[in-house]
Amino acid sequence: MRSDREFVAEYRKVLADVDPSSSGNLDIERARTLAQTELCLSYLHRFLPEDPIRTVPFLMMGYAKLLNGADDDDAASAMMTLRHLCGRFGSVSAWADATVQYGRMPEVIRCFKLHEHRAVLRNAAPESLRSLLDRWLLTTVPWTLRCVQG
Repeated sequence: MRSDREFVAEYRKVLADVDPSSSGNLDIERARTLAQTELCLSYLHRFLPEDPIRTVPFLMMGYAKLLNGADDDDAASAMMTLRHLCGRFGSVSAWADATVQYGRMPEVIRCFKLHEHRAVLRNAAPESLRSLLDRWLLTTVPWTLRCVQG
């Protein structure tokens, strides 16, 4: 099974380096939602910069025609990573809620601003977070071993 555990743990560590108060202010679920939202916005910014953020749930559901503007192998590989790590955003309501929560997060810990329904990279986006997101977009999601008890 593939899991977001490693991605979220690494994101939380880098986030704590950027803003030490975040480790006490964000529980694991809020941190996971923030990490997954940033990863989706990073994908849009990198591969589909003209697409509105409402595109994300449809990408998660497998509408490959949306990738026509980004027909390189990196875009397809990154899409597989997104589907493994952020699959819950296949729900329009889950994505809408995540973007509302994202807009309420302090700017210092966000890489993007949501402007006219698009993901716009902030000039002051933390470089360490941007690097982490870029690396994970192009990484094959690791397998997680689970014991099945019968």
